[in-house]
Order: sequence, then structure tokens, then C-alpha cells
Amino acid sequence: MEWGRILASGLIFACAACSSGGGSGGGSAADAVTAKAQGAITVIGSAAVTGTVWDTDGAEVFFGDVEGVPADLAPGMVALVQGERPDAPAEGTAFRVDVETSAEGPIASRVDLSEDLLELEIVGRTVRAERGATFFGGLPADFDFDTLAVDDLVAVWGFVDGDEGVTATRIEKRGVLGGASPTVRLEGRATSWMPAGDGGSFEIGDVLVLYEDADLGGGSDGGATLADEPFVTVDGVLDTAADEVDADRVVIRTGFEGDFEDLQIEGILSGFIDVRTPFEVGGQRVEPIFFVDLVPDDLENILVDGVRVEVEGRLLDGVLSASVLRLREAEARVVGEIAEPEDVNVDAGTIVLLGVTIQVDGTALLEDLANDPVDPLTLADLMAGDSLDVRGTDLEGIVQATTVRRTEPGDVLLRGRVQGFVAPPDHQRFTTLGVPMRTDATTSYSDFPVDVTTEDDFYAFLFANLYALLETTDLEGDPTLIDLAASVAYRE
Repeated sequence: MEWGRILASGLIFACAACSSGGGSGGGSAADAVTAKAQGAITVIGSAAVTGTVWDTDGAEVFFGDVEGVPADLAPGMVALVQGERPDAPAEGTAFRVDVETSAEGPIASRVDLSEDLLELEIVGRTVRAERGATFFGGLPADFDFDTLAVDDLVAVWGFVDGDEGVTATRIEKRGVLGGASPTVRLEGRATSWMPAGDGGSFEIGDVLVLYEDADLGGGSDGGATLADEPFVTVDGVLDTAADEVDADRVVIRTGFEGDFEDLQIEGILSGFIDVRTPFEVGGQRVEPIFFVDLVPDDLENILVDGVRVEVEGRLLDGVLSASVLRLREAEARVVGEIAEPEDVNVDAGTIVLLGVTIQVDGTALLEDLANDPVDPLTLADLMAGDSLDVRGTDLEGIVQATTVRRTEPGDVLLRGRVQGFVAPPDHQRFTTLGVPMRTDATTSYSDFPVDVTTEDDFYAFLFANLYALLETTDLEGDPTLIDLAASVAYRE
């Protein structure tokens, strides 16, 4: 299976013209080329991965070494798709889909960072989950954000960041920790190596891995390779008392092989200084070319380590020369009520909600959580008066939707990065997603990294943190607009 370091680093990639040594593939936009794409599935039946909707009806499906069927695929699973698609792809035909988890094992701790954010410790890994953004499954059927608990045995799919934490896209419950030592999986960089015969161990974070009797994934000299501190995936048995894993299998993750004229990678940014200096995306080294195209134009003002991005360019000798760098962080959120029938444009694939234009294409997941739900939900089913919870990416003033959920009426909410503000003593307001919102003495503030209790504190914070990610709620008033901020929460 051709996961390489891709899986260990949480990358998503799509490659057209995948022959080694380059070449653009030639042909017209209608010509089909071999392609690969790895990412979190959003649409089931036709699995949507990295902007391509894949027809999986005739595909082979594997969960590790176990063969499955397309019906086993679920939202949030990270899948490697191999298939065929046009040069300018929106749709493709999948030949094979491989699914593997990023972590498996018992939950050692749960910390609720806010009402919608939590951190779990699973086999020494920090796993972050967000209500509404992380999918849940397994047994029992009501397993979800609120019910997951310490000692639950879970499987996690997601993105690995530079600190080797995991941003979870899906969590499934597999049981509850009992008397027996559980089987586990963990990924990360192997450090503090001791050769076989002298202990046969290495560390991933704070977890000691014993590999003396492990299958080293077919490597001819596993010890020497482990001495280079590679990324690895470990399957084994957890000794909960000693906080160590007796490995059955260690897969040493290599980098991309061959040269690719057209390569796209989505992952977590690390080692970032500026867009002219080499950095890493999901562990892949990236060297931007001088005229790198930024989407949106002000992306450099937003980028910090830990942000999810997409890089497009050419891979040569293991280094990606980036020509395009896009924001892929699904950090925008719009919750409110559709005001007018014309706010839903089926032909254009757009919704206007709280004054924000939302693009909904075939890669977005539409889900009906209201009374008498429609399945499958389509844009044509939406109408004035419907309450929606939309999550996506802010790209140059338009939110590219990843999920659109029809819900029961609730609070009006807007999440996005600050684009500008007017501070006291003038008409206090700030703008996110193109929507200006007022504050006054009744506005409350929460979760800021410094003490923010008053308007003056808030705008002083914005002076130093112009592009801060904020979540603003309007508890009362017109559900079709947001004007006066009842509460503002910091969401970095």
C-alpha cells in the first residue's frame, strides 16, 4: 500500500500526470489521466476528496489489510483514492480506496477547552475535536462529542500537525478499556533510538515503543533507518501502567517517490517564517517560487504554524516548488436563517446567509438535522425561514462550504478572522467575513489569551492581533442578520 509518509503527516494530495520524471500529461481537458487523492471524505456514495467527487461504485475498498465495500466509507475518514479523472477534474472514477486511522487506543484524558472544543489524550497523542466539525460513529449509535469519555476505546482519523497532535476529522468508538491490554496505533517521529539487542526501543513523544520483536515493514535495516528519526506508524499492545507500547509492526514512512509536474498537498503548516522561506506542510518540505500565488491575497497575514493550507506546484527530488498557496482551514462558520427565497441560487450553487455568500459544490456535505429531515438534502430543498449551520473556508470574501446543516432555530453566530475595526470613542465595530458588527457595554468577551473584559480591552487586543479568529453571537433579534455582538469569543 502506497501511503508512505503521506499518512503519517496527515497530508492530502492530488496528482495529475503521475508518471515519474515529469510531463504535464498533455491532451485536452476531456482526457482522463491517472490520479491519486488523499483526504477526509465529505460525501458518501460518491466520495468527495480534495475537490474531486469520486464515483466509488466499482472501487476496491480496504481498511488496512481488511477488504471492505464502498458502503463502509463514512464522512471524516481519511482515504487514499486511486483512480482516473479529467485534466481539469471535478469528478473522477475510483479504482481503489485505502482507509487507515491516525490513532487507535483508549482515551486517557478529556479536557473541554470550550463548549465546542475539546482535547483528548490517546496513546500519548493530543487529539483535538470540534463539535459539528468532527464526525462520530461506531457503537453505541448515540456516541458523539458529548458522550465520549475516559477509557473509551476509539479509532481516530485526522490531520497530524507539526507538534504531532491530531486534528480529528472522525472518531469511532470500538469498546471500553477492560482488564486486557488494548491494541493501539500511534504515529509520530521516532526519537531516542536504541538498537535491537540493546533494548530495541524508541520514543514517540512521551511513549516508549519496544520494537525488538516487531515486523519493521519490510525494511532491510530497520535499526539504521530508525536512527535517522523518521516518521513511523506503530501497531502494538499498550502497557497502560508503564505507558509503553510493545510493537507488533512498525512502518517507516518514506517521502514522495518520483517527480511530479502537478502536485497538490493539503496539510498542517509548520516551520513557517514567511511565504518566501522554505516551510513544511504535513511534513513535506516546500520551497515557494518567487511569484507564488496567494489565495486569498492577504494570506501571508493569516498564516501561522498550525493552519491548514493547500500547496500546488512541482515535486522534484522530494522538494515541492510551490506556485500556489491556498488557505484550507475550515474556520469560517455562519449560523442563521435564510432571509429571502432568492438567497438560495441552485443554478449558481450559492446561499446568502447573514449577508455572507456561501459557495456549495459537490464536495460539500449537506445534512438535514431539523424535524422531518430530508435525505439526501439538496440546495433545492432549502427555502426562506430555514435555519442553517454552515462551516467552510473564507476565500476572498466567499465562504467555500465544507458542511451545510439544516437545523432547528437557535442563536445567530458568525466565525471568521477580523478584517478591520473602528475603535472607541468612534462607532465601535469590527468586520469578519465582510459583515460589520457593533459592540457596546453589554457585549461579553471570553477565551481570550489575555484579560479582555471591556470594549477598551477588546479593541486594544485587536490593535495587536488584527487577524484574530473570533466567534460572535447574537442571542436575540432578527435571525437573518447579525448587527450587535452579544458575545465575542477568541477561537485561535
